[in-house]
Amino acid sequence: MYFYNSLKVPTLSASEEFAPEGRSKEMTKIQWLSSFDTGISSIDKDHHDLIEAISGVQAALDVDDLESATGLFENFLNMARSHFAREEAFLKKIYFPRIEAHSVAHRELLVMGESIVAQTKNNMDGPQAKKHLEDMVYFLLEDIIKADADFKSYAQEHGAQ
Repeated sequence: MYFYNSLKVPTLSASEEFAPEGRSKEMTKIQWLSSFDTGISSIDKDHHDLIEAISGVQAALDVDDLESATGLFENFLNMARSHFAREEAFLKKIYFPRIEAHSVAHRELLVMGESIVAQTKNNMDGPQAKKHLEDMVYFLLEDIIKADADFKSYAQEHGAQ
């Protein structure tokens, strides 16, 4: 179970390259693993696009370009918002029984992302802004990688593609 209303960033177990614990100044490059695939081509494409967008945020953070990172993160949030809408429409179509909880998690992530972008815009002068953006990168990856695993097996069992 994932608790999205907590400000604590969950650790992404299985793979150390994603773990936020003990991050260095330069973040590890995010790489797609085949285990992230849901088997639903439109959702998997969105996930690939979101990972690519996160990589752009990371590149800006790695060179301490917080202004660019903020703009790129806003773009990422817009992409995530569109992805969440498509994903929720898909989940309704297959009568996913936990759609409400999944939708609530999406809304909470977007609110948190918007809040962090606003905080970053008001504090562009240091490591706190960078940390907020880094935390949201990991937090949103937690949804993309783990929360979607909740519907992956359901969709496969019901023949959804």
